This record gives sequence, C-alpha cells and structure tokens, in this order.
Amino acid sequence: MTFHLTGVWLLLMACTVLVFCEMEFLERTQGDSTEFYCISEFSASKPIGFYLKRKWLQPNREVLFMYTEQNPVFHPDVKERIHVTGDPSTHRVNVTLSQLKGTDTDLYYCEFVFPDSSSLDQKIPSKMELFLYVVDADVRCSCAGYAPLLYALSATVGLLLIFVMALGVAHYVSGTVTYSLWTQRLTHTILFIEMVANPVFFNL
Repeated sequence: MTFHLTGVWLLLMACTVLVFCEMEFLERTQGDSTEFYCISEFSASKPIGFYLKRKWLQPNREVLFMYTEQNPVFHPDVKERIHVTGDPSTHRVNVTLSQLKGTDTDLYYCEFVFPDSSSLDQKIPSKMELFLYVVDADVRCSCAGYAPLLYALSATVGLLLIFVMALGVAHYVSGTVTYSLWTQRLTHTILFIEMVANPVFFNL
C-alpha cells in the first residue's frame, strides 16, 4: 500500500476531531478476520435495508447491501471473504470479513435504510465508525530518510496532544465529557497516531 505524506498529515489533523467522535480502532494482520457490529440507534421505525460502506480511502464504496429478509449483495472484492448474520429489521447486523488484505485498510461505517412515505427512503448512519488497519506482512519500507520525518511527526504529535488535552479539559470542566470517556478517546487518538507514524503505513 502506498500513502502520500499529505494523507499522513490529514490523518494527524483528523485525530483532533476524532477524539470527540465515536470510533473504534482495530489493527489486524494480513490473513486475519474482523467483525463489524452494526446497530441502528434510530428506533422510530423498523429498517428495511442496510449498507456497510467505506469512507476514507474509497469514499462511499458499498461493501455490501441487503434488504430485510433477503440475501445481501456484496462487492466483488469481498464476495468470497464475507459473512453476514442478523437482519436490518432487528436494528442489528453483524458482518465478518476474513482473509484480510492490506487494501482492506479504511474507515468503515454502517448505514440503515428506513421507509419514508413523503420522499425517498431515509438513510441513517450508525453513530459508531470503525477504522480498520491491516498490517501487510509483505510490505517492506526503505527507511532511508525516515529519521527526519519521524522527528517532524514527533513534534507535530506533541503539539497535537497538547491541543487535544486542552480541548478535553475544556469539555470536562463544562461537563460535556466524562473523565472515563475522555480517557478512552485520548487513548484511541494516541493509538491512531502511533499507527500513522509506523514507516510501513506509507512508502517513503
């Protein structure tokens, strides 16, 4: 996998925002499996359909779609590696993706489809998003010149964490974020930054 340095900086900046979002970070090795637990928080009516989509590297790409009580339709790239349990009408669908590849790395989100008599069907995404990072064991980086970049990233990460902690204190004082929730989100941010700083994550 090849990522441009611009993407790394965007990810670092995104961490500032992601601290206050509901996101789960998963790191898997090539060939492993992972599960997506998709739950709809909208309870006013029953969903009639469900999407699992990618959001970052391949925006709005549909990994799968299924109508209630019907067989799902899969993207060709995952057709032989995916298993679905549950039904959209129950507000819960579990998706297992196996034989993971480096190209599976992305930000994923679940989207439920609800009937709307006044217009087109309403699509409501779940609050939780999942960032899946698949470590490609076959990737080897040329680390010549990596040290200067590492220093730059370290400085940026330090400033970023100071800024994030300041925001956290402000939210904590105002009562909008509990201590345990803030600690969890800060931990996620640190793990995310460490992942981005990994030289295997991009080709120098």
